[in-house]
Amino acid sequence: MREIHKKERDFHDKWADLQNIDDIGIDSFFEATTALENKYIINQISKAGGLKDKKILDVGCGLGESAIYFAQKGANVIAIDTSSGMLNFTDKLAKNKDIAERLELLVMSADDDWPWVNQFDYIYAANVFHHVANKKTFLQNINQALKPGGSFFIWDPLKYNPIINIYRTIAQEVRTVDESPIGRKDVSLIKKYFTNIEIHYFWLLTLIIFVKYFLSGIDPNKERYWKRIYREKSMELHWWRKLEYLDHFLCRTPFLKWLCWNIVIYGKK
Repeated sequence: MREIHKKERDFHDKWADLQNIDDIGIDSFFEATTALENKYIINQISKAGGLKDKKILDVGCGLGESAIYFAQKGANVIAIDTSSGMLNFTDKLAKNKDIAERLELLVMSADDDWPWVNQFDYIYAANVFHHVANKKTFLQNINQALKPGGSFFIWDPLKYNPIINIYRTIAQEVRTVDESPIGRKDVSLIKKYFTNIEIHYFWLLTLIIFVKYFLSGIDPNKERYWKRIYREKSMELHWWRKLEYLDHFLCRTPFLKWLCWNIVIYGKK
């Protein structure tokens, strides 16, 4: 497990070194037309009382888009990541946005021993679960750290879609070798730790946007497609919104839902 942690740290430290603060879109990560998962998550948070003055743990915060968005909306955020490079970048971004006082950064992995008990209103883990070596420990950590009645959001890619699997095979340089997209067994494992959960599936026909990128000559080893989608302009997505409308129904069908790209699991303690 330590070797996996080291590989993850090294990969994400190098990623952070190549980033420019001016290129990071914080609002678009949650409010863009293509921000399907985060718009769903924010809607659930709004129903539960919103973000203002809430305490949030952002697990695997990466470049800090989510942690900073939450802080800008009035939350008090603890952001953890195994990569000190990512945390250093998040710190610079937070200072640039003048919200550093609402943000605490800690080098820590999802499956380390967490020090918190009944502390958080929300725990947010985007694209983390498929990187975690010890998933049982991670789920135990979530259960321990949430306040009674607190909510968690796990958002990760599924492993079954053939288009995405072709992309994964090609885009080796922007992915870690140890990552393992979510499958049915992972969902069953989460259900063992949390009985009160909702599951939503995203991106089926809408995944054609990845094909569009590839046919346009965008190198998947030089630009992360899953980041590029947030830069899409709403006015140019008329064709895509029609597919999104169809996905609203298709992603709920028993077989097709497993062919979606991403899954969001929302639950309460």
